[in-house]
Amino acid sequence: LIANIEATAVSWFGDRDGMLTILTEGGTPPFQYSLDNQNFIGNNTLIGLEGGNYNIFIRDVNGCQFLTTAVIGEPAELIVDAGLDDTIIFGDSIQLAAAVDNQQGLVEYVWEAPYDGTLSCNECEKPFASPEFTIDYEIYVIDENGCDATDRIRIFVDKPKLAVVPTGFTPNNDGMNDKLLVHGRPGTQVLLFQVFDRWGEMVYSDADFPVNDPDRGWNGAFRDQMLNSGVFVWSLTVRHEDGSEEILKGQTTLIR
Repeated sequence: LIANIEATAVSWFGDRDGMLTILTEGGTPPFQYSLDNQNFIGNNTLIGLEGGNYNIFIRDVNGCQFLTTAVIGEPAELIVDAGLDDTIIFGDSIQLAAAVDNQQGLVEYVWEAPYDGTLSCNECEKPFASPEFTIDYEIYVIDENGCDATDRIRIFVDKPKLAVVPTGFTPNNDGMNDKLLVHGRPGTQVLLFQVFDRWGEMVYSDADFPVNDPDRGWNGAFRDQMLNSGVFVWSLTVRHEDGSEEILKGQTTLIR
């Protein structure tokens, strides 16, 4: 009793569609076949097998038994790597790029996001992402053999908020620090800027202008009179790039 084994490899890594076909010679039929030497069947085709090494037990009607081995091949696992998590500044974009290993033939890429509008394209290899909030993207790939794989990447969105008023200014017409200006990150809008003296009287007010505007600031005058040196309190309401609003307060020194 001898046998020849025809092994059919699985379609892709981890699948269970491998097959063994056992062709016997000699012995006395009918034959029975087993992979564990305990459970025998009369069909010479064993299906639904995963990749790996197998012992095949063959037994004829007289109890004569033959043992042989076979290997069911298995493609290497398809792997996709979406890359390391990354951080961008609010308003910026980043290009996503997935790396694929062990693919067979051409690969299709599909990027998925929890909400629409942040990717330049979904069914492409390297889309640009422009999220306004920290977000997870999932990449799904499938090759010509039907093997698929997924991975995720998280993009953190940093929202720096910066609006400041100097602690002092010198309105002496020398071209340096002559006005009390509001400085900050470009894109920040001043909704209201007010300055008060030590008795609480408002000596300056302005509204609706961008930060860093050299023409929008206090020159140290009140009612067309230049004020003396002293400490003044300011209040500032701004709207940041992400639409959030913030009220800031502090003091500055007018230096003559």
